[in-house]
Amino acid sequence: MSETKTTTTPSSLPVVFEDLLAMPYVPNNQSQHEKAIATRIVSHGFPEYKLSPKTKLKKSDENHENFLAEMPLGTFIQQPFGSQQNPDFFIKSLDGRLVAVEAKSTSKLCPMWNSHVPKPNYYYIICSKESNETTICMGSDLVTDAQRRIIRDIEAQLKEIVEAKNAELLLLDENNRGFVYYSRLEVHQKGGKKYTDYFTHEDRQMAEARCLASLK
Repeated sequence: MSETKTTTTPSSLPVVFEDLLAMPYVPNNQSQHEKAIATRIVSHGFPEYKLSPKTKLKKSDENHENFLAEMPLGTFIQQPFGSQQNPDFFIKSLDGRLVAVEAKSTSKLCPMWNSHVPKPNYYYIICSKESNETTICMGSDLVTDAQRRIIRDIEAQLKEIVEAKNAELLLLDENNRGFVYYSRLEVHQKGGKKYTDYFTHEDRQMAEARCLASLK
């Protein structure tokens, strides 16, 4: 979209996401990718909703029925839980639906996930420098519920092991330096381009179509 034109009446969510899907690569230096997405959302008639300085949203409230109930229809909010937490946006449609959007910009063909395990109801907008394209998928098309349960099991088991071994480390701390082991969740993708290339993946078109259909 070479020229951004703003509409006064909010577009339907499928129209908004079709426009996001047409985006070229945008690097995320200084949050450029998020800013580019926000600009396109605004161009479709969704003004930004800003919380009062005294209001801080809690991540633990995200799945509550009345979460962001005061947020006007046809608006969006950026960094609702702060810049270090997901999602990057919530968009509230004209029928009151709250859509979580996470932006991913990568120089390769597969984004870095770090400690974020894709969430089933999140919409991921992924752009690539190598392909100069954007693709969109839902977390449910990336990680299954069964896989998510196994990841939680791994976390729980590792936590138990680390706590026990750290207690042993401290008992052996003759130098009084307090060294302990720190474990953090980090997920990666492997298996070669068949699995990790989001732009030639055999399910790309199906995942994009499912996203758009789910927003109707």
